[in-house]
Amino acid sequence: MTQELRDALINTWSWSLNHPDISVPLGLIICGFVFIKYILPLHNWRRRRSKKALRDINAMLPDLGPAHVFEYMRRLDPFVFEEMILDALKARGYKVIRNRRYWGDGGIDGRVMIADQKLFIQAKRYRRVIEAAHVRAFADICKKSKSRGLFIHTGRTGPRSRSINRSEPSIEIISGEKILSFFSGEPVKVFDLELKTFPKAEKILPKKSLWLSKTCLL
Repeated sequence: MTQELRDALINTWSWSLNHPDISVPLGLIICGFVFIKYILPLHNWRRRRSKKALRDINAMLPDLGPAHVFEYMRRLDPFVFEEMILDALKARGYKVIRNRRYWGDGGIDGRVMIADQKLFIQAKRYRRVIEAAHVRAFADICKKSKSRGLFIHTGRTGPRSRSINRSEPSIEIISGEKILSFFSGEPVKVFDLELKTFPKAEKILPKKSLWLSKTCLL
């Protein structure tokens, strides 16, 4: 959004405050304009990039190895990473429930239905050791909602986080080799559930472009 457009919207809204009879409908029009013009295209861009990222990971893993895959994932747009997790679950044949927005989600980045159970998803695109406080907060959310959840991250799981994971039956951490299997469609067990497999991403998504596309990175 350009500075001129921002100024015009602010001036229009300020003017409408002095005209209460039209301020509400005008506000709705402005919100609709911003959503259609800016928010919706960005959301669609992230959905497209998540599919490309899933394809890229499967293309690079056999030749370049896990270290390159983790470096790639850690440079992704964090919301693209969230979408990629949901796309991988959908590719396994599960119903995913996406949030209406990326912010204000209450610590839940999405939901998935597995064996008639609704599991919460939290995605963290870490570079270093994950924050144990984040794991604890997610466990508290799951316990309060009487649900189970998957904490999926690209960092390193420290001893405190492992201890929380062991003591909290409501959450399971997916990281390391397990996250690579998760994204490549190989068998993965979460809680007492064996996830369905899916064909390699190259087969379910058309192969295009090089794996290290700057448009997919921050």
